[in-house]
Amino acid sequence: MSADTVTAICATVIAVISLAVSIYQVRSSQRHNRYALRPLLQIWVAFVPGREAGLKIWNVGLGPAVVTSTEVWLDGQYIGPWTKGTSRLVRTGFTPRPRAHTLVEGTSIPIGDKAFLIGLDNYTPAEHVAYRELIEDRLDIRIRYKSLYGEAFVVSTRSVTQAPEIDFGRPFRLESQLQQAPDPAEESPDGDEPIDNATRHR
Repeated sequence: MSADTVTAICATVIAVISLAVSIYQVRSSQRHNRYALRPLLQIWVAFVPGREAGLKIWNVGLGPAVVTSTEVWLDGQYIGPWTKGTSRLVRTGFTPRPRAHTLVEGTSIPIGDKAFLIGLDNYTPAEHVAYRELIEDRLDIRIRYKSLYGEAFVVSTRSVTQAPEIDFGRPFRLESQLQQAPDPAEESPDGDEPIDNATRHR
């Protein structure tokens, strides 16, 4: 084999390796960019006496979450998306009436943003037994959302699994698709409780 042939073969091998390395670097960069903008919604239940109580949604991820749809069940019956009309139905009969933060398609939840999906001011355990039953036993909410890269996710208080999405359980435990999520077993800075299905049975 001549020296020119060996040189040509070596040059070809080096070119192929360089191309493979370049492709790997591009894909790694794309993965990094997706992870850098990946949202992570969690639903927390909060029942601290004297403070606002109810279901709180919190984006603990690294990017904004864009809501694509919501689904709500009351007493096991599907009643529609989490809109003003649905929230009014859920809150009917309570005095004072709890506040609601509705989510429509296209709503963006910024990084670190948190709000009560349904919240009652000045919670008192003895006076608001029915309200706590609503949150813990009667109301189920599922939120589908996506990242800025279009990756789809779902967070829910229900124990229904729907492939290929991952369901996160029902109150009071919420498990995450992302490793960087805070430990649900730890109490949040606001004194809220993470959702944990071990304490809820139907």
